[in-house]
Amino acid sequence: MCGRIVQACGRVVFAAATGADRFVGRAPTPSWNIAPTQSMLVAADDTRAPGRVLATARWSLVPRWSRTDRLTWPTFNARAESAAEKPTYRDAVRHARCVVPVDGYYEWQPAAADSAPHLIPAAPDPAAPGRRRRPSRTARAPWHVHRADGTPLLLAGLYSWWCPAPDTPWTLTATILTTQADASLAWLHPRQPLPIASDQLDAWLAPDADGPAELRRAVAASPGLAPELAVHRVAPLHGDGPGLVVPVDGDGTVPGTDSGVTASPAART
Repeated sequence: MCGRIVQACGRVVFAAATGADRFVGRAPTPSWNIAPTQSMLVAADDTRAPGRVLATARWSLVPRWSRTDRLTWPTFNARAESAAEKPTYRDAVRHARCVVPVDGYYEWQPAAADSAPHLIPAAPDPAAPGRRRRPSRTARAPWHVHRADGTPLLLAGLYSWWCPAPDTPWTLTATILTTQADASLAWLHPRQPLPIASDQLDAWLAPDADGPAELRRAVAASPGLAPELAVHRVAPLHGDGPGLVVPVDGDGTVPGTDSGVTASPAART
């Protein structure tokens, strides 16, 4: 799953990464700790005019037919395997696909009450030594999985415009699709956000494409993108700011310092 994301590098960088040629809505403040129902940036092809837009959306999809935005089930993530059949998401799979460009996202290890967050941003130089060092499965510490080159990671998403009542403003809402975790990340969580490669982007966003088929292609291609991810420890999430993605050692301190960002006791090895 994916319950926290980082969007800190700004609209211009995200527009370049997604091919967006214009912005819609007020730009959210850069954040290293975006939670469901908060504002995030999404990129999608404009269905009313040529071009691609980068827009601000509420992170938790609300289908157009819903009478309320307080659904009884969470919609900040949607399972890629079943989204095309689910009433909440099937229209969006067909005609309203988007990508969520992120610096990274956080994850928590299951099966431990004191498990800690892990940040997964976006791809190191394939020749870089030691970039795929695998952490111990027994560690109960937070990790940051990232692209060492600092470029955004594009996550597959779905969007929906929702209006609570006649003569009230429409709200853009969105969800992030998830899939089974690649073997290299399964120690962290059994599921992961579904990545979209740059050469898949145009087909994924095309409103007139066969949405269910594009979703199947994206799922099939996702293992090939796993080698682009690298991992390092981070401290538990508190507040906001770039310090949330600072690497920490096994003792919970920033490398090269006597003290620093403190990890939870469970994060210490």
